[in-house]
Amino acid sequence: MHKLALIILDGFGIGKPNNTNAIYIARTPFFDKIWKEYPHTTLQASGLAVGLPKGQIGGSEVGHLTIGAGRVLYQDLVRINLSFKEPGNQKYGIKNKKNFQKFISSSKIKPAHLLGMLSPGGIHSDQKHLFEILKIMHEAGCKEPYLHIISDGRDTFPTSGKKYAKELVDLIEKLHFGKIVGVTGRFYGMDRDHNWDRTDQLFELMTEGKAHKNADNLIAAFEKNYEDELTDELQVSTKILLGYNGIKENEPILFWNFRSDRMKQIITKLGGTLPKSQFFTMTQYDKTYNYPVFFEKQKLSNTLAEVISKNGIKQLKTAETDKIPHVTYFFNGGVEVIFPQELHAFVESTKVTYDKSPKMRAHTIVDTVEKQYAENEDLGFAVINFCNADLVSHFGVFKSSVIAVETVDQELKRMCDFLTEKGFICVITADHGNADEMIDEATGQIRTAHSMNPIPFIIYDPNHISSFHRHPVLDAESILLDQKKENGLSRVAATVLKLMEIEIPSEYDEGLIK
Repeated sequence: MHKLALIILDGFGIGKPNNTNAIYIARTPFFDKIWKEYPHTTLQASGLAVGLPKGQIGGSEVGHLTIGAGRVLYQDLVRINLSFKEPGNQKYGIKNKKNFQKFISSSKIKPAHLLGMLSPGGIHSDQKHLFEILKIMHEAGCKEPYLHIISDGRDTFPTSGKKYAKELVDLIEKLHFGKIVGVTGRFYGMDRDHNWDRTDQLFELMTEGKAHKNADNLIAAFEKNYEDELTDELQVSTKILLGYNGIKENEPILFWNFRSDRMKQIITKLGGTLPKSQFFTMTQYDKTYNYPVFFEKQKLSNTLAEVISKNGIKQLKTAETDKIPHVTYFFNGGVEVIFPQELHAFVESTKVTYDKSPKMRAHTIVDTVEKQYAENEDLGFAVINFCNADLVSHFGVFKSSVIAVETVDQELKRMCDFLTEKGFICVITADHGNADEMIDEATGQIRTAHSMNPIPFIIYDPNHISSFHRHPVLDAESILLDQKKENGLSRVAATVLKLMEIEIPSEYDEGLIK
């Protein structure tokens, strides 16, 4: 068995060599060197390669899930889209799901509250799902629901929310159905780093009708925040429905986001305040929640972390707190489980917005791994996430992203120097792109969403531990890594196990080493 570290450069794609690409502009001497001298290829991290619809950008959730699963899984978005496309289908249509029927029945007795992100981004939510739910509720004779809107600006253009607001308003006016309570930016409403003061903005608007601002309608709310130079993501709570003073007892609440990690804080606060209200969620947000779920979790066995554990190998998961769910829950197959001999060591993310602190805690990530190894010298596998290129680039500040990328390169060198000295093979990859495409070439508009670009995959093994090396300085051809353009993240796990000389489960997609 060989020791191996899987280093995930979050948001680090292979984009065009031009001024839209912060990674190209940044000085990255270490990455450039190992890309040139060691076995490498590129992998797809979006669309069909990770179980998403064709043309759909990938994300940290699906990226880590696919890497850890070792196979392509049809993602929640695909299953949900199909369910709404054919709502009456006996097998998978939304109208025939028992918990959705229960929600419709509850909404005929008391007006429901619908909460989620208004966005076509497809990372946390898709507004088409909300639109279809409203149509079905209207058709079924439900009481007019209250809508609590979270604005995006991260998985979409920073000030595109006004367009999506108009689409929702047009539908509501057409149906004469639905009351918009207010809007809050995802920076506040979807915090996942235990900044409860941010969550309180959305919580107080929902439960008490309190907000930082008032507006006549949803479109005006966006315009008012734009006047104050607040992008969609950073919109403060803005109330629209005058006279609204909070959710009433026994009124049902539907959370339409299908991704779980950024909904946990608001659902936790609401659950503690509204014990008699029935909550419904699109997917299972947490195994400890006993709320009815429309789309049950797919069962998955033999994830990479599980296989490592079954082989008696001690493994370490390390990331900043913003990426804890990705290296644990998602990497482990979308389940809340800690396998035997699985260690966790996380670093508290900075509290200021990341564009103002682009170095983040990357240096401390390396320090943490060094400390953990000193205390666990029998460590045989590690998953390490550097999140700068992703989280900083979501703010759309190009200079900050350049600093973020340069920081990652410096700390990646420190990490690899330490690990290879301790006898590890380093496999360096990413979960999706972001910093590699920060400006829309056609419009010149700042992009804050993930990119569709492929991501890097490098085997860095200067000690020549692996038996696949042919000579000291290697390129992609000399190690015979598969170079097919359609190769995706699902091929990482089998490659890792082959390098470690561990038996590869039959359900895995083929590895990259020929």
